Amino acid sequence: MRLRSTRLRWLALAVLYNVIDDTGPDAFEPGLDVRLALAVLFAMSDGDREPFDDYWNGLRDPLDYCDRDGEREYVRHTRARTNLTGIARRVGLHLTWQLMASLGKGRKPKRDSVSD
Repeated sequence: MRLRSTRLRWLALAVLYNVIDDTGPDAFEPGLDVRLALAVLFAMSDGDREPFDDYWNGLRDPLDYCDRDGEREYVRHTRARTNLTGIARRVGLHLTWQLMASLGKGRKPKRDSVSD
């Protein structure tokens, strides 16, 4: 069984999207799932590494300049979602609310807005 590139791209974005929801205020070392998703998406991208690197570094950043857990969690989520939007653009997608909802549920939208 072969995966179409559109399906692989969607699965990799879903990994990154769902990691954000599972992230709390504390920094952590991303796992192999995040590393693989970023690598796959970068291979499909236009070559601009900035949002990929910042997504990765944002999960690992202790955010020492934030005083409270709620503030750290807000900054970490906002940074990750901003970079996810940049990553999606680099692979030719726009993160519409329908696409974000499908990524969160683990199901592609009925109208295939992820196709090439």
